[in-house]
Amino acid sequence: LDGWEREMVHSGKMNTKFMLYFECAEEECLKRAMGRNQNRADDNLESFKKRITTYISSTVPVMDEFRSRGLLRKVDANGTPDEVWDLTRQLFLEEGTVPSLPPLPTLPSPQPALSTPDPAVPTPDLSTPLPDLDAIS
Repeated sequence: LDGWEREMVHSGKMNTKFMLYFECAEEECLKRAMGRNQNRADDNLESFKKRITTYISSTVPVMDEFRSRGLLRKVDANGTPDEVWDLTRQLFLEEGTVPSLPPLPTLPSPQPALSTPDPAVPTPDLSTPLPDLDAIS
C-alpha cells in the first residue's frame, strides 16, 4: 500500500474485507527480480536492497494495522504462479469472496476444411531437410 492507502487505513476510513500479503523469501524475490530480463536500470542488488528497506519501513506498519484488526491474510508466494493463484483463490473461497475473472475472448469459428485439395496450391515436400540457417550469410 502506498500513500493515500496508508492514510486511509490509519484514519479508519478504509472499508475493506482483508489485506492479502504475498509472503515470499527475500532470496526468491531477488531471484525473480533479477531474472525478469526487463533491462531496467534499477534491477540490481543495491536497488533491490533499497526496495526491501522501503518495504519494511512503509508497508510492514500497514500490515501490522491490518493484522491487529484481524484482516491480514497471508499467501505463500514462494511457489509457481499457478500454485500462488490456487492458494489465493482458495483464500477468497474461504472468505466467501470469489474474485471474478474477465470472460475469455471469443475466438472466431474455425473454417471448414476443404474436402479436396486445391490443385493450384503445390504440396510441400516434407521429406527435404530444412537448410542450415547458420551457414547462410
